[in-house]
Amino acid sequence: MLRIGIVDIDTSHPGSFIPILRSIKTVDITAVWDAGDIWDDSYVKDFAKEYKIQNVISDIEDMFEHVDAVMVQGANWDCHIDRSMPFIERGIPVLIDKPVVGSYKDIKRMKKILKEHSSIIFGGSSLLYQPDAIQFARSLSGEYSVVHAFGMGDIFNYGIHTVAIAQTLLGVGAKSIVYLNDDDHPSFRIDFISDKKLYLHLGLNMGYWSLVVHDKEEQKSLTIDTSNLYQPFLESFVSLVNNDKAYNKSFMDLPLEASTILLGAKLSMEEKRVIELSDLPDTTRFDGRKFLKEYRKLRLGQWRKR
Repeated sequence: MLRIGIVDIDTSHPGSFIPILRSIKTVDITAVWDAGDIWDDSYVKDFAKEYKIQNVISDIEDMFEHVDAVMVQGANWDCHIDRSMPFIERGIPVLIDKPVVGSYKDIKRMKKILKEHSSIIFGGSSLLYQPDAIQFARSLSGEYSVVHAFGMGDIFNYGIHTVAIAQTLLGVGAKSIVYLNDDDHPSFRIDFISDKKLYLHLGLNMGYWSLVVHDKEEQKSLTIDTSNLYQPFLESFVSLVNNDKAYNKSFMDLPLEASTILLGAKLSMEEKRVIELSDLPDTTRFDGRKFLKEYRKLRLGQWRKR
């Protein structure tokens, strides 16, 4: 039995992930630890009782004996690396929920960790593993040069999904980004070293993600099926941990480049210029603590209305 632990239950993801993981006969959720960033001890105990998690851990290091892998799922992305490191250092596989990191300094830190440690580190947006997006990418026979990706929500926490669906087509290799000053939503052009261009349309008032691809002869489009967002992502993690699928550190290239692209988007909006993504200052960041404060208010409000 593969024993998986949860580090932080801030978001809706832990409650959504648990039934999917337990539908895999060889997997169980055996421990939970929470930093208290949103919920108090009573809520954590109730969560564990509701989802039949045997071990509620008070000290994160006490989790080691109860798990074979963990999922780090806090809303404050600035804490993701520090809360992952005790497990990475012991060779315990880690899934880091999206966004993996939120600063250029942490992107460089994570790349260094990947070089220095052999432990499985996985994560990012579940849309990287969405079957219809992957199949759409495989179906493109022409030499396309322009991709448009459309998505809802804020630039970073939700924008990371919009970048991810584009990455199923384009892979890595973004070199620069510029803000396009659209009136009704933030839009950006990203140039790739392959000479392909991605037009990223964020913050749209819609409940789905979509792609439009142009080549010399035709235009193709895809609306992402959101009915099964998490299962392929979680099954991929389990396959890696069980050695059913070979692990390669390049699995983290796309999530880290997605954060880099959106950090460049933020800087381009602020400075109204083209941003070379290789030249981002270490100080470029989305404030995880600020996001947590706003998200905490939202989650507590939702909980009180139940």
